[in-house]
Amino acid sequence: MRFKIQAQELNEALGVVGIVTPRPVTPMGPAGFLFVVREGRCYIYSRDAQHQARVDVAVEEVEGEGSFIYPADKIAALKYLDGVIDFEAGHEVESDRYWVRYHASGATEERSTINPGLMQTIDEALENTKEETVYPSALLREGISMTKAFLASANDGRARDNFKSLQLFDDSNEEWKKGDGTLFAADGVRACFFFCEAFQGKGLGIHGQHLPLLTSFLGKCEGDVTIKHGEGVTYAINSVGQVLGWAHHVHQHEKFSYYPYKKDKFVLKAPKELLVKALKFVRAGLDPKKDKIRITYSHEGKTVQFLTSEGAAGKASSMPVGVQPIADDGKGGGESSETADFAANANVNQLLELFEPLRGFEADLRVAVIPPKQGRKEAHLFRTVEEFWLDGNGKVIISPEDSEKAYECRITRFMPSRE
Repeated sequence: MRFKIQAQELNEALGVVGIVTPRPVTPMGPAGFLFVVREGRCYIYSRDAQHQARVDVAVEEVEGEGSFIYPADKIAALKYLDGVIDFEAGHEVESDRYWVRYHASGATEERSTINPGLMQTIDEALENTKEETVYPSALLREGISMTKAFLASANDGRARDNFKSLQLFDDSNEEWKKGDGTLFAADGVRACFFFCEAFQGKGLGIHGQHLPLLTSFLGKCEGDVTIKHGEGVTYAINSVGQVLGWAHHVHQHEKFSYYPYKKDKFVLKAPKELLVKALKFVRAGLDPKKDKIRITYSHEGKTVQFLTSEGAAGKASSMPVGVQPIADDGKGGGESSETADFAANANVNQLLELFEPLRGFEADLRVAVIPPKQGRKEAHLFRTVEEFWLDGNGKVIISPEDSEKAYECRITRFMPSRE
C-alpha cells in the first residue's frame, strides 16, 4: 500500500486523535495509532481502556487500500515535516514482519510494526448508533468549564458517583422538568447550576474522569457538536466528522432541586473585585491548613466584612466592603436586607469560588437563613446568580438583539455556611 498526504493536515488530525493516548495493542506489545486508507481518505484511530477517537484526512495517489499501525512513541517526528509525506506499508510474509516507512523533503523513516488486524475501528459501532443530539460546541465547552470545579473528585472513594458526574437536565423526566436546560454539578456540599437556552430538551451525563479529554476535543471544534449514545459508549462528533468516544460511567441525579429566590432573606450587590481582594487578604493570613473564616453583614453600615480567629495565634479582619442592600428584588427575596444583620462561618476558598469566576464587575450575593432546630444551629445558604447572553461561539453579547444567535444563560454558584 502506498499513498501521499499533506503534512500539515496530517499533524492537525493527529493533534485531535492524540487526545486519546493509545494503549498497548497487545499485553506485551507497543501502543499505536491505526491508519486505514479507503475511498480517498486516511482514517486514524486511537483508543485506551475508556476512550476512543477517530479522524480522517484526504490522501492522494493511492496504490492499494489497506491499513497499518504506527508506533505511538515514534509518531511525534511527523510534526517536524512539511509539504507532502509519501507513506508505504506492507507485510513480509516469510518473516511475518509488518512495516511502515515514509519520506518527505529528503527525510525518511522506517519502522517495524504489528498486525493492524489486532486493532479495531469504531466505524460499525458508530454507524449503528442512531440516537443523536446537537449542541453548539462552544457553549457546551463553556458550560463544562464553568461547572466542573464543583464536582467531587473522580478518585474520591467516599463520594457517590452522581457527585462525580456533570448532568444536563432535560424534560424527559417529570422530576427534571424544572431544570430543563441546566447543566448541574455538585460535590454534596457545593453546587453549580448553568442554565443555557441552547441546552433545553437535550439531556446528557458526563463522568468527571472523561471531562479533560472532552474539553480538549471541544476546544478543537467549530460550529455544532453531535452527541450519540451507543451501547456502553457516548460519542461526540464535530462538524468535520472527527470523533471522541467515552465509556458510560454516569449515575444520574434523580431529581432537580433549586430553592426559590423568595427564600433569600438578604440580597446584596457589591463590587466583585473588592470582595475577592478582601477574601484573599484574610486567606493570606490563615494557617495554610485552615480555611474557616467568619462573614458579617451590617445593615446600618451597609458593609460586609471577613474575619479570622486562630486563638492565641492571632486574628484579622478584612477591610469593610460597601454593599447595596436590595429590600425587594422583584422575586420575593431580600426582605431582611435593610433591617437585619447576619454573621456566619464559611470556607474562605468556597466563598472565593462564588465570586472570582463572575464575568461582570458586580456580585449579586444572596443569603438564605435556615432557622435553628433541635440539635442544629442556625445556618446560612450563600449563592451568586449571574445572568448574561452568549452567542454560538461562547462570547458574551451585550445587546442580544444585535446578534443573529443569542442564548440566554444563567449561572448559580452555591455553598452553605460552616456552622
